[in-house]
Amino acid sequence: MRVLAFICFLFMTAGCAQRGLPEDLDGSASEVAETDSGDEGSDTETEVPETEADPAGEDIEDDIPGDGGEIIESESDDGGAPGEEVDDGESDSDSSETESDDTDSGAEPEPEPIDPACDLDFDGEASVACGGTDCDDTRNDVGTGSAEICDFVDNNCDTEVNESLDCAVYAVSDNELLKIDPFFATVEVVAQTPRTYFDIDTDSSGRLFAISGGSLTGGLYEYDASGDAWGLIGRINPEFESPNGLAITDDGQLLATGMEHLYVLSPTSGFASTIDSYRNASGEGIVSSGDCVVSKENGVFMTSSVAGSTSDQLVRLTPSSAGGEVVGDIGFGRVWGLSSIGGRLFGFTHQSVNSGSVVMIDGETGEGTFLFEIPYGIYGAASRAER
Repeated sequence: MRVLAFICFLFMTAGCAQRGLPEDLDGSASEVAETDSGDEGSDTETEVPETEADPAGEDIEDDIPGDGGEIIESESDDGGAPGEEVDDGESDSDSSETESDDTDSGAEPEPEPIDPACDLDFDGEASVACGGTDCDDTRNDVGTGSAEICDFVDNNCDTEVNESLDCAVYAVSDNELLKIDPFFATVEVVAQTPRTYFDIDTDSSGRLFAISGGSLTGGLYEYDASGDAWGLIGRINPEFESPNGLAITDDGQLLATGMEHLYVLSPTSGFASTIDSYRNASGEGIVSSGDCVVSKENGVFMTSSVAGSTSDQLVRLTPSSAGGEVVGDIGFGRVWGLSSIGGRLFGFTHQSVNSGSVVMIDGETGEGTFLFEIPYGIYGAASRAER
């Protein structure tokens, strides 16, 4: 009997082992307890409850993860892969700042310092000899950033001189209106004149005026370029002796010279009002030789003839007091035309009806420098409106 009971126990135990035991929700298997009464003579068996089937008819253990010896690792809350280190949002102090010597911040790089030997004019631009772009390292007004002006220099270092500028000035011969460019030594006939004008000048707006001489025929004229005609504004009063110079100030005042006198002309009637006779510091009269001009600085100059001399003088006038200061000898005679172009003074001579010359005059010393000859004898010249 005892043997039969033991065999039944073994059979029941083996059947449970094949079926598998249910696990707790945490994945651990329920234990089967054997209770031994401690009495060898009694047989006490602990019943093993049968596994209940789920409503679908399948065993519960089939739905429990981990069955079959698999190890399930829980995923992190942030969805990271199992086994990977989770970034807690903090980073090392070294990586919290983005630093890179190679990063372009958008700022212009600092220019390389220029060797002082390559920038003798201190204009911040290296000379061409040093591989730079400054074509004249002796002048700080010459460089790629400079504006082109009327002169003999390539101011902006583009290999051209006076490009896009009209640097020619009007001049009159015996019966022609001319345009002369002192920088390129060119002469152009613009129009014929109906009479001989002793001098001409332009105002700041570009209007061209002329004066003619003679106590009865002297007058003030204006040139109409559109109709190629000269119109009489008015006769100059007869007491105005031998007008031979005309200059227009920046504020539009018309100044005229004649012999030892300085006059103001009315721009609407030509009437002349005498300022006074101009004299030097010794009180000696200064005789106008043929022209007067207003410089870029609004200074008034005229040429004066000296008895017994073959050279005219450059004279600086003070219109408010009719005072005159001899600047110096020009070195050329019969300088009957004066112009101011780009701050430089130019003189035009009348050697004969068909012969003259162009000279550049130093406003500080009066000394003239020969530039070129022209096939016209000049009676007068105008300045550019921009002086």
